[in-house]
Amino acid sequence: MDALYNKSLKALCTLKSIIKDLHLPITVRFDLSDTHVASIMSNCCEIWGFFKSERLKKIHKKFLRQTLGVKLTTSKYALFGETGRLPLCIKRNESIVKYWFKVLNAFDSNYI
Repeated sequence: MDALYNKSLKALCTLKSIIKDLHLPITVRFDLSDTHVASIMSNCCEIWGFFKSERLKKIHKKFLRQTLGVKLTTSKYALFGETGRLPLCIKRNESIVKYWFKVLNAFDSNYI
């Protein structure tokens, strides 16, 4: 999990350095974050399962706070409510359930 955290943090720093001088709308910044950082955070989540990582949550909240330009003490509920985004664990859980159904249907379809 440490390697995943380090890769996610590096991707976030890279993304911030690229977009800091660009005046992009917030929605575009979120889309870039989803494709560049969140994809790394959720890498192989179907395999490592429902493991809750506080460190990965902190990276996501840090990006939201920096994008909105609010203090570090801003509530996570205010962050998610203002941006209309969901915590990444919900998206990971959705991927896990989809993968599980795919595995169950694979046995019914005799792919193996």
